[in-house]
Amino acid sequence: MLHICLSGGPSGGKSTSISKICTELQEKLGIHCIVNEECATQLITGGIYPGNNISMDDFQEFVLDLQLAKEELSRRAASFYDEDKVAIIYDRGLLDQMAYIEKEKFEKLLAKRGLTIADVNNRYDVVLHLVTAAKGTNAYTTANNVARRETAEEAIIADDKTLKANMTHPHLRVIDN
Repeated sequence: MLHICLSGGPSGGKSTSISKICTELQEKLGIHCIVNEECATQLITGGIYPGNNISMDDFQEFVLDLQLAKEELSRRAASFYDEDKVAIIYDRGLLDQMAYIEKEKFEKLLAKRGLTIADVNNRYDVVLHLVTAAKGTNAYTTANNVARRETAEEAIIADDKTLKANMTHPHLRVIDN
């Protein structure tokens, strides 16, 4: 079973890349793909978002719980396939949350669930960091994701923080925009 995590700042092409990766894996290698869609977007479009009523810390705890549940469900579903013919593709990894919450607070959230950063790194075979379109291009947009609210400057900061959060992964690859 292959675990591929796509990381990066807003408007880096993660969602678009997932479609292409799955097509390639399925058509060329006969590998079945299970996709874990981005949890923060799912929550925001469902009416749960940080703001006046929900702090960013509380929101990130919601994201963490949802992502852990979805990852477990995907792993269970993947067990029904030949282990060599299934891949789980993650639209953002758990550590991406450290772009939006302090590392110490995130480590406490993980510890509350019996996890460490090393445990999280072991969940993914590779982390592909897709650099945000806000860096060096005019292609950055919020139009293709109703949950995206960052300015181009904020997207660059989130991209840098996301990359920093994933630097401990032994198979981190950075893909320029």
